[in-house]
Amino acid sequence: MKHVLMILVCAASLGCFFGPRARTVAVAREPNGTSVKIMLPSRTITNAELLAVSDTDITMLWSDTVWSILYPGAREMAFSDVAVTLDNGRRPTPVEQGRLRLASRFPQGLSPNLEARMLAAHHQPAVAFMAP
Repeated sequence: MKHVLMILVCAASLGCFFGPRARTVAVAREPNGTSVKIMLPSRTITNAELLAVSDTDITMLWSDTVWSILYPGAREMAFSDVAVTLDNGRRPTPVEQGRLRLASRFPQGLSPNLEARMLAAHHQPAVAFMAP
């Protein structure tokens, strides 16, 4: 009986078949961040790339420009590969923030060196700030 139980435990622990697979999540196969859609009071931003996530804002690449937007400035933020939607300027919870970071191009954050390289690649003197 112990052997049968041990075999069942070993067989069950060989693999998990639940949750997303790397082959089905674009950010796991490509060097880009997930796509973000942002609804502002004045317009809607679609197909922006999530570059980095912080406690106060997100940094994204949209229309060949590096942008930063504060959470309170958006009516809604939705992300294509992460089941997180931020409504009415709500900041992400620590768990949501962790998931968003993993889906961004720079999960470790945008260091001053990386930021400077991104800005130089897009011919910008500084990050553009998106006003609501």
